[in-house]
Amino acid sequence: DSRDIKKNSIFICLKGKKTNGHNFVKKNIKKNCKFIINKKFKLEKKLQIYEKKLIRTNSPLKTLIHLARLKRKNLKGILLGITGSCGKTTIKEMLHFFLSSYSTSYKSPKSYNNKIGLPLSILNQPTNSSYNFYELGMNRLGEIDFLSKILKPYIGIITNIAPAHIGPLKSLKNIFKAKSEIIKNIDKFGYIINRLVSFVDPSKGDKFQSSSALDAIKLGGVKGQGMGEGILKDSVPEAHTDLSLIHI
Repeated sequence: DSRDIKKNSIFICLKGKKTNGHNFVKKNIKKNCKFIINKKFKLEKKLQIYEKKLIRTNSPLKTLIHLARLKRKNLKGILLGITGSCGKTTIKEMLHFFLSSYSTSYKSPKSYNNKIGLPLSILNQPTNSSYNFYELGMNRLGEIDFLSKILKPYIGIITNIAPAHIGPLKSLKNIFKAKSEIIKNIDKFGYIINRLVSFVDPSKGDKFQSSSALDAIKLGGVKGQGMGEGILKDSVPEAHTDLSLIHI
């Protein structure tokens, strides 16, 4: 948002359905910040003295995502990715509230949980933050996979499965598939926290039965735990098994 530009900010000009970030370059070019713009963008003659403030790229959005991936590689704290049909923001706010009293913490602002909001949130995360909380939203298959590949969380949380955004997905089964895309992108030896046992238990089909029991299954590395390994492999193709599965 150009209204939030501060000293040493980078303003990435994105084109949306209602407006275009390039329209705000002229108004803000004199401020002490840089602008990532489309290659075709040109300054009018009287403003060309500010040309050095412009960083031209074929796609400002792709540049935003690429910068977020680079930033992620240099982050050392624990990153938590939260997805689910509802409750993402509540869980994020609650965890941040409690853990910020224990150590430095960061949370993605508002509901920044899409292909723009998530990379923007990663880029603004302090490098010295110990606990970091992000939301991952979706309304079609493949979106959680795309976002979680950028975030690579150490802990993934699936709050629930419900018919929210069911329109494009058409069934609870597809919502389950979409939300569980996060599992294969959890950092190695990380954790997935899951409210419903049947998310990752193919033997229960599509019943989506809830469980109040706490059941932790360590996957990989211990002989005799092939059942847990099979659960993930059958449910989410390509998921590595060096993680812990926690049912709540």
